Amino acid sequence: MPQPETNAEKPQTPRLDFKQAAREILHDHPEWKGHLLFVDPDTQEKHGGLRARLRAAVCQPFRERLKQTFARAAEVKGPVADMARLRSISGIFLATGREDAAAALFDLHRQAGRLMVPRGGENIRYFQALFGTPYAAEMAAADAYAAIRYLREPGADPGYLRRLSLQRATDFLKTGNPEHLSSPVLDKIIADRDFSKMKVADLIDMVGIYTKGYTPSREQSEALVREFAPLKGKVLDDAGLKQLLQITQATKDPLAAKLGGKVLAAAGIDIARQPTPAPATPKAA
Repeated sequence: MPQPETNAEKPQTPRLDFKQAAREILHDHPEWKGHLLFVDPDTQEKHGGLRARLRAAVCQPFRERLKQTFARAAEVKGPVADMARLRSISGIFLATGREDAAAALFDLHRQAGRLMVPRGGENIRYFQALFGTPYAAEMAAADAYAAIRYLREPGADPGYLRRLSLQRATDFLKTGNPEHLSSPVLDKIIADRDFSKMKVADLIDMVGIYTKGYTPSREQSEALVREFAPLKGKVLDDAGLKQLLQITQATKDPLAAKLGGKVLAAAGIDIARQPTPAPATPKAA
């Protein structure tokens, strides 16, 4: 009797239309048309205007960056998304076949956000003096840009952004790296939600408002790193969640309480219903 096949091919998830997605970004930001090239390091597919292609061809640092990106993509198995910002030509690199279409598009928009939020002139102080850690603000701006674009799409599911915000908070707790402190920005964008009437021309300014208003400052970031230092490098299993609960209950920092409470709630732990630890009894002299 014939046996049922066990190696049937799984249905493939939709793949991002890289060319169309690149066109939409350049349509919304025409000032980048001659200065931005989109590249898939797996297929070496390139999209951009003729001027951008010519600049990429004659720019030795850009060609070197492409080689590095191709080599990295060949070494890693997971998603590959990055960008390069050079004087004459910039690039956005995305391995479009390693994620489903929605995730790949979000990653593409994140790299566009990293690239397009202005960094010159007054914004140098915006990224360095105000936040102290430019990379943290850059990641928050990237998430904000991608989140607003996502919510402008018909039928966008805010649950996707809530899961992303939770992932950012969890990553911060496990690594102690401030670059992951974008969940306050994402949470505010999710709460505001309706960006349908916003003009595309105002997108970059809107990203700046959210990033500047809701990214933790340098002092706040350093305080959060110290607060959750005992969790760095640990898995948030039962023991890890118990430790997180203790830290969250003991903290006097509102941001730390909100961040810890967010992760605990996702694990089904309502901090308001947990017994408050008794204060330590001083030892007798």
